[in-house]
Order: sequence, then C-alpha cells, then structure tokens
Amino acid sequence: MTDKQLQQDILQELDWEPGVRATDIGVSVHEGVATLSGFVDNYAEKFDAEEAAKRVFGVKGLANDLEVKLPTAAHREDPDIA
Repeated sequence: MTDKQLQQDILQELDWEPGVRATDIGVSVHEGVATLSGFVDNYAEKFDAEEAAKRVFGVKGLANDLEVKLPTAAHREDPDIA
C-alpha cells in the first residue's frame, strides 16, 4: 500500500468517526508512519482521532500532533490558575 493510499484511508476513517470533526485534521504519511496535525476542541476528540487512525490497516506508527484548542470561555491565564 502506498503512503498516498494510506493517507486517503485514514482520512476516510476520520470522516466516519462520529466524535471527530475531520475537516480540521490534516494527515501526512511517510513510509507507513502517519502524522495527525491540526486542532480539535477537546481531549476526547484527540483520542478518538488517534484511535480511528490506528484502526486503518497498514499504519505502522502514529504521531499525534493534534492540538487541543479550548473555547475562550474555558481558557485561564497562569495567575488565575495559581
């Protein structure tokens, strides 16, 4: 299986995953190792995207570079946390 075909298969799997908004996720593949990049709304979505990519036959490894971008109402500055 080529890297291009593997990339397409992962994108299709992400489209079918109900907990994932696939339009905000990029996928690159090099020698069977996939990298997920982009932004998600919460940690559950990040986990669901990773699990969906792992399900695809032919994935040898996975780097999850997805960044969780919380809504601004949930964002706290360091002094608030302290």
